Amino acid sequence: TDDLKGITATTAGYKTENQRYLHVLVEETNAGSNTDGDAVSIYGYCHAFNRWFEIPETNLASANTAATAASIDPPNSSTTPANHVPSAREQRIYEIAGIDRVAFVNANAARVNIFAACSTF
Repeated sequence: TDDLKGITATTAGYKTENQRYLHVLVEETNAGSNTDGDAVSIYGYCHAFNRWFEIPETNLASANTAATAASIDPPNSSTTPANHVPSAREQRIYEIAGIDRVAFVNANAARVNIFAACSTF
């Protein structure tokens, strides 16, 4: 998260190219231990704000209710990614309209694979 500090424009993360949805898939790499506590947090950046922020897990229920920050904890698997069954992965879709960049933060990146794609519909 050190790369997401400050108030100046940044090249950290990945450009969204004005897409509307972010598709994220995570899986463990089976690097010798489980991924409990190795959740991937997802952040957004807006050029208009010139700031990074947490992307919400869900849309706001009302103007006075804050959404939970997006975080994906990959399921534990006893096999390598090449042998994972679909239930050994977690996939989410987030609305990112107006977000110019996204970043993924994980405490132990060597144990988690992250795949991301954007779409307009």
